[in-house]
Amino acid sequence: MKLAGFVVLLAACRVAGPTPDPAVTSRAVCAAPRPPTRACTVDADCAVVFLNRDCCGTGHATGVSVSDRPRAEVQERECPGVVARCECQAQPTVADDGSTEHSGSVSVRCVERACRTSFLPR
Repeated sequence: MKLAGFVVLLAACRVAGPTPDPAVTSRAVCAAPRPPTRACTVDADCAVVFLNRDCCGTGHATGVSVSDRPRAEVQERECPGVVARCECQAQPTVADDGSTEHSGSVSVRCVERACRTSFLPR
Protein backbone atom coordinates (compact mmCIF):
# COMPACT_ATOMS: atom_id res chain seq x y z
CA MET A 1 0.00 0.00 0.00
CA LYS A 2 2.85 2.39 0.80
CA LEU A 3 4.44 1.69 -2.60
CA ALA A 4 1.22 2.55 -4.45
CA GLY A 5 1.03 5.88 -2.61
CA PHE A 6 4.65 6.60 -3.50
CA VAL A 7 4.02 5.92 -7.20
CA VAL A 8 0.98 8.23 -7.19
CA LEU A 9 3.04 10.92 -5.44
CA LEU A 10 5.82 10.57 -8.02
CA ALA A 11 3.34 10.86 -10.88
CA ALA A 12 1.83 13.96 -9.31
CA CYS A 13 5.27 15.53 -8.95
CA ARG A 14 6.00 15.05 -12.64
CA VAL A 15 2.71 16.63 -13.66
CA ALA A 16 3.09 19.53 -11.24
CA GLY A 17 6.69 20.24 -12.21
CA PRO A 18 7.77 23.35 -14.11
CA THR A 19 7.02 23.55 -17.80
CA PRO A 20 10.23 23.64 -19.86
CA ASP A 21 10.97 26.97 -21.50
CA PRO A 22 10.12 26.44 -25.20
CA ALA A 23 13.07 28.62 -26.19
CA VAL A 24 15.45 26.12 -24.57
CA THR A 25 14.25 22.96 -26.27
CA SER A 26 16.77 21.03 -28.32
CA ARG A 27 14.74 21.54 -31.49
CA ALA A 28 14.73 25.35 -31.10
CA VAL A 29 18.37 25.51 -30.04
CA CYS A 30 19.71 23.21 -32.76
CA ALA A 31 17.68 25.01 -35.44
CA ALA A 32 19.66 28.19 -34.77
CA PRO A 33 22.94 27.29 -33.03
CA ARG A 34 25.11 30.20 -31.94
CA PRO A 35 28.02 30.91 -29.64
CA PRO A 36 27.09 31.43 -25.99
CA THR A 37 26.25 34.96 -24.87
CA ARG A 38 29.09 36.24 -22.67
CA ALA A 39 27.83 39.76 -21.78
CA CYS A 40 28.03 40.77 -18.12
CA THR A 41 28.42 43.71 -15.77
CA VAL A 42 29.39 41.87 -12.55
CA ASP A 43 30.84 38.42 -11.73
CA ALA A 44 27.41 37.20 -10.55
CA ASP A 45 26.16 37.56 -14.15
CA CYS A 46 28.47 34.71 -15.22
CA ALA A 47 28.40 30.89 -15.16
CA VAL A 48 30.68 28.12 -16.45
CA VAL A 49 29.62 25.81 -19.28
CA PHE A 50 31.75 22.86 -20.35
CA LEU A 51 32.05 22.40 -24.11
CA ASN A 52 33.65 19.64 -26.16
CA ARG A 53 36.65 21.20 -27.90
CA ASP A 54 37.70 18.39 -30.25
CA CYS A 55 37.04 14.81 -31.29
CA CYS A 56 39.52 13.51 -28.70
CA GLY A 57 37.26 14.66 -25.87
CA THR A 58 39.26 17.70 -24.77
CA GLY A 59 37.03 20.07 -22.84
CA HIS A 60 36.69 23.83 -22.83
CA ALA A 61 35.36 25.51 -19.70
CA THR A 62 33.88 28.74 -21.01
CA GLY A 63 32.21 31.68 -19.35
CA VAL A 64 28.63 32.46 -20.35
CA SER A 65 25.91 34.80 -19.20
CA VAL A 66 23.80 33.18 -16.46
CA SER A 67 20.70 33.89 -18.55
CA ASP A 68 22.17 31.98 -21.54
CA ARG A 69 23.50 29.00 -19.57
CA PRO A 70 20.44 26.71 -20.07
CA ARG A 71 20.45 27.31 -23.84
CA ALA A 72 24.22 26.82 -24.11
CA GLU A 73 24.06 23.55 -22.15
CA VAL A 74 21.21 22.21 -24.30
CA GLN A 75 23.10 23.17 -27.45
CA GLU A 76 26.24 21.38 -26.28
CA ARG A 77 24.36 18.27 -25.16
CA GLU A 78 21.83 17.95 -27.99
CA CYS A 79 23.59 19.39 -31.05
CA PRO A 80 27.34 19.40 -30.40
CA GLY A 81 29.69 20.69 -33.07
CA VAL A 82 32.08 17.77 -32.55
CA VAL A 83 30.28 14.44 -32.83
CA ALA A 84 32.82 11.90 -34.10
CA ARG A 85 35.42 10.37 -31.80
CA CYS A 86 39.07 10.18 -32.80
CA GLU A 87 41.64 7.70 -31.62
CA CYS A 88 43.62 10.23 -29.62
CA GLN A 89 44.20 11.18 -26.01
CA ALA A 90 42.02 13.94 -24.55
CA GLN A 91 44.06 16.91 -23.40
CA PRO A 92 43.41 18.81 -20.16
CA THR A 93 40.32 21.02 -20.11
CA VAL A 94 41.17 24.57 -21.19
CA ALA A 95 39.72 27.82 -19.81
CA ASP A 96 39.04 30.98 -21.80
CA ASP A 97 42.38 32.46 -20.71
CA GLY A 98 44.33 29.39 -21.89
CA SER A 99 45.00 27.97 -18.42
CA THR A 100 44.31 24.26 -17.97
CA GLU A 101 42.66 22.10 -15.34
CA HIS A 102 46.13 21.05 -14.13
CA SER A 103 46.39 24.60 -12.73
CA GLY A 104 43.54 24.16 -10.24
CA SER A 105 39.80 24.74 -10.04
CA VAL A 106 37.82 26.69 -12.63
CA SER A 107 36.44 30.13 -11.84
CA VAL A 108 34.45 32.61 -13.88
CA ARG A 109 34.60 36.40 -13.74
CA CYS A 110 33.24 39.37 -15.63
CA VAL A 111 36.28 40.87 -17.39
CA GLU A 112 35.78 43.90 -19.61
CA ARG A 113 32.02 43.17 -19.81
CA ALA A 114 32.52 39.54 -20.93
CA CYS A 115 32.33 36.33 -18.87
CA ARG A 116 35.73 34.62 -18.88
CA THR A 117 36.99 31.48 -17.19
CA SER A 118 40.36 30.63 -15.72
CA PHE A 119 41.77 27.80 -13.65
CA LEU A 120 42.94 29.17 -10.31
CA PRO A 121 46.10 27.80 -8.72
CA ARG A 122 45.54 25.22 -6.01
